[in-house]
Amino acid sequence: MGWMIPVMVASAQKQQDERLLAELIGIDTEDRYEFKVLRGHLGSFRRPERFQAILEEERCAQWEMVIKQDNESIVLRRPRRSQVYDTLSGSEIDPYRTQIDSSLVTPKVSAFPGLLVLGGLVAFLATSKAEVAVDGARWPRIAVAIVTGILMFLMLALKRNR
Repeated sequence: MGWMIPVMVASAQKQQDERLLAELIGIDTEDRYEFKVLRGHLGSFRRPERFQAILEEERCAQWEMVIKQDNESIVLRRPRRSQVYDTLSGSEIDPYRTQIDSSLVTPKVSAFPGLLVLGGLVAFLATSKAEVAVDGARWPRIAVAIVTGILMFLMLALKRNR
């Protein structure tokens, strides 16, 4: 049942984003703007220089920030007439991207500690004798290693679903 937690959190976040976008669209009575939520991993917008670099990339496609929700998500808007220039700009950045990778931490780097724990568990089980591995004193270590690996996997899954 614990595997559903990242799915439920991602679903709740998506619903919150949809409500916010619906509210912003409702305020724009003349239908002049389009809106999007841009998400990052593990505090992508925490460092001011990284945050400004991301905003500059978005400005190339004429997006401007409306709200900074937290260190992992911002709401942007741009005039609808800007769609005409999307194909002409020649930019490598997708103007409708909603997800960015953090330059600080990528999902591959986040998976590294989980793989270390899993490798350590496999090495521990492979090198211990069968009669020693059954010994009750070793089971708490094995249980902690398994739980730690599962928690790291769930954290990675949660970050990727955002």
